[in-house]
Amino acid sequence: YEFIQTEDNDYYFEIYATGLQEGIEIVHDGITYEYKEGKKYIKLLPRFEGGKTYSFELYGAAGYPCVGELLYTKKLKVPKYNVFSVAKECIEYEEFPLCSKWYQGDIPDYNYFLEKLNEYKESLKPEKEPVVEEKEKNIFEKIIDWYINNLQISVPITILVVGGASFVIIRKIYNKKTRVKIDI
Repeated sequence: YEFIQTEDNDYYFEIYATGLQEGIEIVHDGITYEYKEGKKYIKLLPRFEGGKTYSFELYGAAGYPCVGELLYTKKLKVPKYNVFSVAKECIEYEEFPLCSKWYQGDIPDYNYFLEKLNEYKESLKPEKEPVVEEKEKNIFEKIIDWYINNLQISVPITILVVGGASFVIIRKIYNKKTRVKIDI
C-alpha cells in the first residue's frame, strides 16, 4: 500500500498487488482483477481508508488449472493516519504518541489532542525539589561556615595563629635546652 495526501488535505491509501503469477485473479468488493504477463503490479480500486483490515481473495483465472477455485485469502491491515501529526503544536514534540503519523488510538477532537499534549508538556518539566527547612545551626557550625565563606580573611589568620604557636613552642624547647643549671 501507499499513503497518498492531496493538496486539499484529503488522504487515502492505494493498494497494489505484486509478485503474482499468471493465471491468478484477485477479487475485492465484487471487482475482479486479473494478472497479465508483463505487468509488475495490479492497482486495486477504490481508494482505501486507513485503520481498517481488508480481505482479498485469490482465484484461478479462466484458461488455467483451478478455474474459479479459491486459492488463498489475504488480509491486509492498513495503518490509521493521524491528521494531528502535522499540527504546528507537534513541531517540538514528535516523540509524543498523539503526534505520531501512524497513531492507532482514537483522538475525538482537537481540544482533546491539545489537552493531552499539554499534559505531556507538563510531565516533561523537571519536578521541583521540596524545600527542606534547615535546622538552627550551633555556634561551632556558624564559625565553620564563616571560615569557609571568608577564606581571604581566615587563611591569613590561620597562618598567623599556627606560625605564632609554632614559634612559642620552638622557643620554649630552645630555652629548655640552653638553660644552664647552677649547683649551690
